[in-house]
Amino acid sequence: DRAQSSSDISSISLYPKALITLKEESILKTINIIYNMGNQIVLDGWENIFDQGLDEDRRKWQIRYEDTCDMLKCAYGVLNKKQEGKNPTTEYYCLISYFKWTPVGLLILAVEENKSSDSFAAVDAYLVNHSPEILVFVTHPGIQNSGHILIEHAVNKSLQLGGGGVLHASPTGGSIRAYANMGFINIAES
Repeated sequence: DRAQSSSDISSISLYPKALITLKEESILKTINIIYNMGNQIVLDGWENIFDQGLDEDRRKWQIRYEDTCDMLKCAYGVLNKKQEGKNPTTEYYCLISYFKWTPVGLLILAVEENKSSDSFAAVDAYLVNHSPEILVFVTHPGIQNSGHILIEHAVNKSLQLGGGGVLHASPTGGSIRAYANMGFINIAES
């Protein structure tokens, strides 16, 4: 039903991991990517595909489109604040996924440089308190099941940064299920 997205993106449903590449980008380049990704989603007609009425399936696509736009705006705001000099003790890492050189997803990790450490904390508690946090995680609404690739890269980045491969996220609403499906656990419940 969603082959209208982009002529190249529609073919990704065969095996998304085979055609997606990942790259860490600068904050400035990521701001530009966010702007272009949002514009491309609109140019591809995602905001107008629902004029025929909303059955259950189309309602789900509408929600994906709206969530993507909201998260792109959030990402833009987060990175603009960093560019303005806010959050000077937090390091940001921008992970971008590309399909045939077209950005289709992004994940922004934050690592606080001056977190206090308790030398007597258990290893698990230390990793939970010193691991990167996912600030923003968004994929193109026409791409399904590609978020796992960004999460895998984020886990590797956590390992590289000394976070033991542990990631934090504060999902809300419908994204809670998506995070759980990618292997996240609610530490408040464990």
